[in-house]
Amino acid sequence: MLDSNSRNTQLLDPSVLLIRAKIRSGENPNNPELISLWLIQENIIQESVGCLTLRRQHCEDQFRLLLDAVVDEMLPKHWRHHCLNNIHQPLASLRKISSGEQSEKRLRQLLSELSISCRYVAATL
Repeated sequence: MLDSNSRNTQLLDPSVLLIRAKIRSGENPNNPELISLWLIQENIIQESVGCLTLRRQHCEDQFRLLLDAVVDEMLPKHWRHHCLNNIHQPLASLRKISSGEQSEKRLRQLLSELSISCRYVAATL
């Protein structure tokens, strides 16, 4: 049986996985359009998924990737800023597909995690 990350990864085109890796590692820090391209491509895939649980997990995976890059002090500062500037997009997608108190609670948890993480690394941003 596959876990949700395995299922999400299987849905993604290899080129999207490559872009995801480049974003996380800050491989192209002078190409902020890479983040927009990645989000657009992943959102097209996400919209084709009928299962709401998988769509939520997909948005959380996007959020987590961007947050991991934001808090990675080894990445260039401007790249971390680009990731932070785009982290609202998966959160907005989560809000849009929110369907009750449980999903609203999870969204609040992610927002809290973002706030705490940003305070933790504020001196290096």
